[in-house]
Amino acid sequence: MAKLAIYTNEAGNSVLHRTGFSWMAAIIPPVWALQHRLYRTAIAAFALNAFLIEASALIPAGAPFYGFQIGWLLLQTSVAGFGANLYYGIVLERSGYFVTSAEPGRLKASRP
Repeated sequence: MAKLAIYTNEAGNSVLHRTGFSWMAAIIPPVWALQHRLYRTAIAAFALNAFLIEASALIPAGAPFYGFQIGWLLLQTSVAGFGANLYYGIVLERSGYFVTSAEPGRLKASRP
């Protein structure tokens, strides 16, 4: 379930932060970073993606290694997707923002 939080700094600026999995970060991490105005993170994500593409090219081709390549891709996307919003919350707190309000996501109604 997604959880929303409002971060505010001493100047009165507010940012809405959503926790949980981010598809944009999982698929295209540099674009996610630019969307959140994390410019140095976008450059680092671009360089890391270029390195990981080159590193995955070193995996031998062939039937036994296809499962390893698919697993490697799923690991990259899940780490980026789950870790991006957590990272953004840490960046906000280090920038002087603090949580002023938090709201849990929608809860499923239990059936009788």
